[in-house]
Amino acid sequence: MSTSATALNTKQKVGLDMLSEAREGDFGAAFSVLVKVLGNLATNPEEGKYRKLRTTNAKIQALLATSGVRALLAGSGFVEEPDALNAESADVSTVQAGLEGLQNLQASRAVQEA
Repeated sequence: MSTSATALNTKQKVGLDMLSEAREGDFGAAFSVLVKVLGNLATNPEEGKYRKLRTTNAKIQALLATSGVRALLAGSGFVEEPDALNAESADVSTVQAGLEGLQNLQASRAVQEA
């Protein structure tokens, strides 16, 4: 296993750039859900329930309303379906890169506020 992280792809960078502009409350809410979504998928890639987000779910709808979230998820391997975002074919290292990018963004926001 390599120790170097996979570089962020363009969609992930765009999503994180958009998220970096989000208001604090919006960012905090999106961050906590995204960390759980991406973290679960990265940690348990064989677990099917972590590979699908139902877009009919109120929490997911609220998450997707935050600017940048959809691009970050798409860049991390989630594919739009009629009622879901599906990560069946998502590459775990790509998901991990998205998660690390998100955590780095959160850390830099925390430093800016301090």
